[in-house]
Amino acid sequence: MDNLVNSLEALVPAELLERLGRHFDADAAAVGKAVTVLSGLAVAELARRAATPDGATATLLALPQKDEPGLLASLMAALKGKIPSETPADRMQALFGGGIHSMVAALSRRLGFDLGPLAAMLTPMIGQHLAKSAKKENLDAAGFANLLLYGSEEFLAAPENAEAAAMIRETLAIGGQAELLLAGFTPDELERIHTAPMAAYAIIAKASISGIRSTVAEIKAAHQTGLELLKKAEPTSLLGAVFGACLSSSEAAELKQEIAGDGELIETIRGATAILKRKAPGELEDFRRLVLEVAQRVAEAGKEGGFLGIGGVKVSEKEKVAIGQITAALE
Repeated sequence: MDNLVNSLEALVPAELLERLGRHFDADAAAVGKAVTVLSGLAVAELARRAATPDGATATLLALPQKDEPGLLASLMAALKGKIPSETPADRMQALFGGGIHSMVAALSRRLGFDLGPLAAMLTPMIGQHLAKSAKKENLDAAGFANLLLYGSEEFLAAPENAEAAAMIRETLAIGGQAELLLAGFTPDELERIHTAPMAAYAIIAKASISGIRSTVAEIKAAHQTGLELLKKAEPTSLLGAVFGACLSSSEAAELKQEIAGDGELIETIRGATAILKRKAPGELEDFRRLVLEVAQRVAEAGKEGGFLGIGGVKVSEKEKVAIGQITAALE
């Protein structure tokens, strides 16, 4: 019988690894290694949380029972007012723990490509597989905890898995450091920090002619800006621990409410800035750069005015005013 981690690896066959490698501009072997490590991380993290009777019960009950929406679908749903009960960000944290962003950032550096989309893709697959395994074996909470523990220990102890096991242990330690860092902030504070760049996007989108139902180019500009700037953040820094996935369901609901008003979005940015000034002043400049770059690139992503793309301006006057408001909120 295959080890539990190996059975999760098998969810991504060789031909799919090749396709994913082309998609991520990475070697198929690197993608395969990432799948192995992410599978091992998920089992090890769940085993850790299931070590107590209450933890085992909570872990078993948290297994997914239905498919989750994709990353872009979750963001667009939030902006249109359709808030899913669970987003990929919710599921990734449920499976890998609160330090998931730091763990993905560390692995991305190690393996040479952005593992975020791959982790988001694997999360529901791993969750569904574990749920089916528990149901097939008719496992109660204690039985499921034993399945996880044995599966993790067996995989980590196997000599042929030495390289992957070392990466898993190192990454788990990074995730633990990130969770300790995040524990110094309230959920509301973390939500404000995480939603601030998307608040900047929404402010610019509302100031543009196309409005909040903005173009795909503007959404991609916001996303790409975040990816580029956050590559430089240390995985165990606050920005490395907070950013890296789409909005959670609670954050999406909050953003929806703020979009309906006039001053709430700016207040989110102002509030996040105040939190960083107070609790993480060393990361304030990087945060300001992130939010401003999102605003600027979104504004530049599409011309305003003109006809059929001719004669428009790169950044409209209203967008310039909005950028000024964002800059002031970051002071």
